Amino acid sequence: MRLFSYLFLFVFALSPVISYAQEEDEMDDELGFVEEEEAITPESGVQSFGSGADSWRRKDDIQQTHKLEMIKRVSDYITPSAIENLMHPEQVFCYKVAGKPKGYAGYTIDGLALVSFCGVLEENQKTTLIDQLFTRDENISADIENCIIKPQMLFRFVRGVDFTDVLISSPCHSYTVFYAGSGNIHTYNLSPIASLVDQIIELFNQQTRDFASPALLQQLLPIGIPQDENQQRLIDESNGPIRNWQRQQEQEQAENARKNRGWNKLKFK
Repeated sequence: MRLFSYLFLFVFALSPVISYAQEEDEMDDELGFVEEEEAITPESGVQSFGSGADSWRRKDDIQQTHKLEMIKRVSDYITPSAIENLMHPEQVFCYKVAGKPKGYAGYTIDGLALVSFCGVLEENQKTTLIDQLFTRDENISADIENCIIKPQMLFRFVRGVDFTDVLISSPCHSYTVFYAGSGNIHTYNLSPIASLVDQIIELFNQQTRDFASPALLQQLLPIGIPQDENQQRLIDESNGPIRNWQRQQEQEQAENARKNRGWNKLKFK
């Protein structure tokens, strides 16, 4: 796939702005970002970490996230771990970002200036974002645009302690995927859904609050703490893959040890 030739030209300069003929009314309520009452606020996003006993539960009506499949033009350039984070995140955090000016000494994220926090996405917003960005071929253009990327929002898709970041830019409507250690950064042209991109940016711009470092406030938890039997059962289920792998390793080691026993297996010097 042809990618943007202008990747990461984060400069402040006048540039041609591309006009898109797509009609605003094509992006209606079904996208999940239009209704004001459904929007997650920064306050409720922060409070979600200490909310009610049932706030952690997975709802049956939001399992659509696990049925979506990433299109090939995106998955071909992203590692399997990054794909897992993007398609099956446990949380998605929103940050307002900007190109880092010279001499900037504030907080950063992926080399960008971290301007503010804009909340934790609700399940319907999370599902819509995954659907629109990663599963629809018609939403991504192969055209090369003559414009300059300006970073706006960064969404962090978190699964366990791993994460994949998605930078949303406008003008030059696009998204860029960051995953630590992958060595590859790819940008995708979202001009076919330029209006939706602007709606997302406008919505979360209205919900920003000053960023407060959780590490500075000693509020960063390295591990979750189950509060009841149901939460413990959920944790046990999520730990199934690593436990199965450990059992397999133990069985292989025991089998190798058994094969190496006996007088005819002794090694003489």
